[in-house]
Amino acid sequence: MNWEFFTIGTDSYLAVANWHNDTTHNIDSKIYRWNGTSFVEFQSIPTSGTWGWESLTIGSDAYLVVANRYDDSTYNIDSVLYRLQSCWGSSCLWNKNSLDVYYGTGNVGIGTTVPQSALQVEGYVQLDTLTTAPPAADCDEASERGRIKVDIVNSLLYICTNSGWVSK
Repeated sequence: MNWEFFTIGTDSYLAVANWHNDTTHNIDSKIYRWNGTSFVEFQSIPTSGTWGWESLTIGSDAYLVVANRYDDSTYNIDSVLYRLQSCWGSSCLWNKNSLDVYYGTGNVGIGTTVPQSALQVEGYVQLDTLTTAPPAADCDEASERGRIKVDIVNSLLYICTNSGWVSK
């Protein structure tokens, strides 16, 4: 439906607003980056009947605003402001400006610029501690599997599994 060309430093980008495919208006719009010979897909962003993008810079922060228009049921939907969150070399990702931080694709590194897995932390990871076994109610749903707690009194590591808390 629309597109927006913008640059950040020496990198050139093209944001493409997708309005509809053969089935729905709830389709991803795309951000492309110039690789020296052509634009290649850089990131896909969930949008709803998007009519346009606008890029802007405030101080040293870069932003993209997406104008969502229709989500297959109403024209009264929110548009979204994205702020450039993080850059590694020339790879930058647009993330929703909210209380949650996420990285949609690739690996995340803390203390490293070349993470080799979904999350790689160089240095120590400090877990939440307690002085007894964690409550069973904190490990009774599938969404809670993988939680870890440390009992510092009894020197036990608790891991939430399909069968509840397991201690090691």
